[in-house]
Amino acid sequence: MQSDRVPSRPPQKPHQGGASAVEFILTFPAILLCIYLLVVYSLVFLVQQTITLAAAEGARAAVISSATARDQLATTRINDIMSALPTSIRDKIQAPVIQTNLSPTVCGNTQLSSADGFACVRITINYPFASNPAIILLPGMDKLVPANLSASASALYEN
Repeated sequence: MQSDRVPSRPPQKPHQGGASAVEFILTFPAILLCIYLLVVYSLVFLVQQTITLAAAEGARAAVISSATARDQLATTRINDIMSALPTSIRDKIQAPVIQTNLSPTVCGNTQLSSADGFACVRITINYPFASNPAIILLPGMDKLVPANLSASASALYEN
């Protein structure tokens, strides 16, 4: 015996033709902002690490050189390290401050003194990032990035 039932159709899916385009439009700006922030903070860390290394290497160069060539060798070494940065960033970094013949206590050594024949060299490098950003900052980003990147290194040497 045959049934008089009409075969049922599979349920129809609702039409979602432009849903993925709308989702893309809603999520793309957030993804793009995350990528931009990643690039900005990577650049900040790159500059900070480079000036920290340059200050440390400049202090080492000043310590191993003679008293007359201390500033020149430290400056040369600092410039060698800074050459890794793009020129557009390097030109915005302030000239390093090289202080020589300082008291050993300035370097943090409380047990030695200048009378013992020791002195200290300190090198400081500053980059006013907020006033001279290395990349175009979006509005409001100046509150999220550091105003000033600085590095200081000191080394003790025997006179």
